[in-house]
Amino acid sequence: MKIKKFIALFLAAAMLFPLAACNKRNGSQSPTRSTEASTEPTAAPTTAVNNANEDEIQLGPFTFDEDEAEYLGSFDSEIYEKVRAYYQDQRIVLFDPYDTQIGVLYAYSYEPNYEDTPIELIGEDVNFDGYTDFYLLYSQANFNSYYFFWIWNMQKRTFEYYLPLSSVPSPDVDAQTRRIHSSDRVSEETLRTTDYEWKDGEITPVSFGEQTIDINNTNPSITGPEDVDPKMVIIDGHVLSSVSLNLNQKTQSDWLCRIENESILRIASNIKDIFTNTRKFVFRGYYPGTTTVILRYAKNWNDPYVVQKILNVTVNADYTLRIVATQ
Repeated sequence: MKIKKFIALFLAAAMLFPLAACNKRNGSQSPTRSTEASTEPTAAPTTAVNNANEDEIQLGPFTFDEDEAEYLGSFDSEIYEKVRAYYQDQRIVLFDPYDTQIGVLYAYSYEPNYEDTPIELIGEDVNFDGYTDFYLLYSQANFNSYYFFWIWNMQKRTFEYYLPLSSVPSPDVDAQTRRIHSSDRVSEETLRTTDYEWKDGEITPVSFGEQTIDINNTNPSITGPEDVDPKMVIIDGHVLSSVSLNLNQKTQSDWLCRIENESILRIASNIKDIFTNTRKFVFRGYYPGTTTVILRYAKNWNDPYVVQKILNVTVNADYTLRIVATQ
């Protein structure tokens, strides 16, 4: 009788052992979570444009290395005074002015200096809540520009990736109207426009438009003198600083730019805004120093020009720019 009881117990244990091993392989046990998990964000832009939580993202261990990282620029912040941003290993790493790491944000689809897309980081209050957000250029395709957006969440005290804006072509944040304007160049001749407003924490399209662009200036009504309003708007003090100038739609002339020393300074982007009739040059420094920039309003550089602007641009040690008009 004892022998039979022993055999029964042995067979029961043999049946339970592989079942327990199977459950372990299938991950039925709760995973342990390290205290370092809180340093990684919970949202990410992906090629499938889906958000992902920290349990679904497997990027492996990460240690920030400034020598390996790509510096993206900086922006002013109501919370941290100034935020510096770097890219490394599919992550955006943020630091405050005191070199304290304040955030690590996923950016799967982003590649610095991809083809002809420059690095362009912009800090701006995107959702008009009084706190600076930021967005990062990730594509320039078919006349349009696309950005990844991170919105500051005051309750969580962190930047959160906002997916819907990443598919909005050429967004322009207008603080006066509290709208985001989009200009979608669907062809060389056709421009579609959309205005967005924030409703219940989400962007909502509120108006649409479409217009035809006369790229060859063949319309007989588009003629006139070569004069142009010489007003110039300078926004400097940033890694990406800009100069905007007025255009005259009734002529074929445009603002042309020549930089004396391109080892110090280069053009990051050159944008014509047909709504405001302006030409915007965005500059980026590559080596500390000062160089001269000549802006000339003409059809071609060697043609007679109507207006010429001369700027002295200084690239500081932290690669922010100071732009001074001398003429």
